[in-house]
Amino acid sequence: MERVRRIIGRVISFVAIAATSYVLLIASASAQTFVTPGQNTNVVGKTLNPDHIPDDGLKQQQEPSCIVQPTNPSHIMCAFNDLRAADKPAQGDAWIGYGMSGDKGQTWISGLVPGFATHPNSLGMGFAADPSLVAIPGADTRVTDDDRPTP
Repeated sequence: MERVRRIIGRVISFVAIAATSYVLLIASASAQTFVTPGQNTNVVGKTLNPDHIPDDGLKQQQEPSCIVQPTNPSHIMCAFNDLRAADKPAQGDAWIGYGMSGDKGQTWISGLVPGFATHPNSLGMGFAADPSLVAIPGADTRVTDDDRPTP
C-alpha cells in the first residue's frame, strides 16, 4: 500500500510539473513580440586600406556579429567570417572581416581584421573565424581602416 501511495504521489508531482510547464510555455509564447524581417543589408563596403585586401571577387562573408554604439546609433560595426582572401595562396583560408558604418548603415567600409598572413603585422596564423562583438555603454566602437583607433 505504501508503494502505491509513493507511485501516486510521483504521478501527481509529474502532472503538476507538466501542467505548470505548459502554462508557462503558453504564457511566454503569447507575450513574445515578433519582428518582421526586412531587406538584407550588405555590410561589405569599400576597403580604404589596400593592406586589408579589398573584396573584389565578392567572396562569402558569413556568421555576422553586429553591434550598435549605445550612445550613437549612427555607428554600427559588424564582424564576420570572411573568405575574400581564401583563394590567395599566402592566406588560403578564412579570416575575420569587419564592416563599419557611421551613417546608420547607409554606407559601409570593410576589410580584414589585422593579423592575417599577408598583413604587415601578421600573427602567423592560417585562419581566424567566429568573431563576437559586444557593445559596452560608454565605450567607443569607432575603428578606422588603418589599424589606428580614432581619437
